[in-house]
Parts: sequence; C-alpha cells; structure tokens
Amino acid sequence: MSLDRVARQLASDVSPLAAHLADRYVGPAPLPPVAIVTATPRKLKWFELERFLRPVSSLEDTSSLTRIWEHDSGPVATLVHGVGGPSADRLLITALMQGVRAFIRIGTCGLLTPGATIGTVVVAEEATGDDTAFQWYLKALHGAGRPVANPPFVAADPELARVAADTLGSIVPPGRAVAGRAFSTSLIFREGPHAAQGYRDLGCDGADMEAATVLACAQWYRVPALALLVGRDHIIEGGFHTNEPDRFAAGVDAIRRTLDALLPVAQRAAARVAAEA
Repeated sequence: MSLDRVARQLASDVSPLAAHLADRYVGPAPLPPVAIVTATPRKLKWFELERFLRPVSSLEDTSSLTRIWEHDSGPVATLVHGVGGPSADRLLITALMQGVRAFIRIGTCGLLTPGATIGTVVVAEEATGDDTAFQWYLKALHGAGRPVANPPFVAADPELARVAADTLGSIVPPGRAVAGRAFSTSLIFREGPHAAQGYRDLGCDGADMEAATVLACAQWYRVPALALLVGRDHIIEGGFHTNEPDRFAAGVDAIRRTLDALLPVAQRAAARVAAEA
C-alpha cells in the first residue's frame, strides 16, 4: 500500500518513538479520517456528542480514550489530547500516523472581547501562543519556506472556519459568536491582568491552552483544522460559567450543532488530503 503525502512527511520528520507509541496513545490504524479533539474527558462529556453521533467502539486502554463514532457523513474519532500545547501536539502526530487527516478542536476559553458574555463561541480563525511546540512550528514553517501569512498567528482551515461562522450566525443571537483570534498560553495560572491585556492588544477574542498548537501542527502537515471554543469565563471583566449556567449551556449546544454541520465538510477535506500522492 502506497503512502500518502502526510504519511511520507511523518516518516521523514518524527522520531521512532512516535511510531512506537502511536498504538498506545490513539489505537491501531486505521483511525477515521476526521477527529474531534479536546483536553479532558469531562469536557468531552459536556458536548454530549451522542446526540448526533452513533457510537461504534471504545479503546479505553489508549491514552487518548479513543472512541469511534458514525456520523451521517462518515466515521469520526473523538480523542482526548490532554492539557497544553505539547500534549496536543503529541496527540495530533500519533493520530496522523494512524490515518486522521482533519481535526476539529472543541473546548473552552477565557473571553477577552469587551462586553462578551459567558457562553459566547469563538471560532478561532487564527491563533498564536507561547508554548514550545507552537514556537517550534513557527520556526520550522519559516525554515521550510512556508512562513505563516500573518505572524505570529497561524490560520485555521478557511473553509471549516467559514462554515462554522455561517452556521453559528444562523443559530445564535447576535454577539453570541465571534470569528476571530485565540491566544493559547501555558501559563494559565500566572497570566494576570497585564498578560490578559496583552492578548487583547494582539486582537485576541479568547484564550485557551491548545488551539494554537493544533492549528500549527495542522499547517505543518497541511491538513485542515479548526478550533471552536465556548467562553467559560471573562478574563478581563470577570464572571464564570457557574454563575451563568444557562448561557454556558447554550454555547455548548451551539458548538454541538455546528459540529453536525461541519463534519461533512471536514470529511471531504480529509479525503482530498488522503488522495494526495
């Protein structure tokens, strides 16, 4: 069986350790071509994906707690990548090795936009961050002659971002979704007001811990990826999701409904990548 472009790149630029650990991290190949990824099992439960995905199998002995599902558009995996950019990078690389060719990250963020309310959904069209994995990708892309178009930001797949924004625009009230920028930090408990204002000065609408590295890894391997983040708190103005559970639940529901519309697009994009010789 011939290798596609992504598999050949992986064979040339990752360590033998990645191949050795791939089965343990995400399960045996082939995995479905599209994966929904998030940081923790608890967050995955919030989104109640069983409301539109049909369960097929679970690989509970994997680090990513891999589950296989069936969507009307085709098979989908859910993978738990852990907390922080390097953990997400490890997950994406091993998932790519096992056949995944498109990623949608779902999760939470701290809101940065003035006046944004808990439960607002951020479609991360671009993201930047401070972790070592993300910085490696910025330098590697530049060194390979494929620098990011708008440094220090890495872009999401434009088609996925457009479909997500259009879908959210049709299902949530005005102002409850924004297509913009995310900052991914490794220093979530040490950011303080000055760091948060720095994120805002960069034009970021939300801050998480993994979106930037997910998008950067995807850009390095030229596979489609997007991050959808629901506002759990407002970093600058204050407020937390436990104080506004209904608004937070509405944002979670909006992401779930958006995923249902996104998956057919992601399946087609993944198929195009897999067909590249």
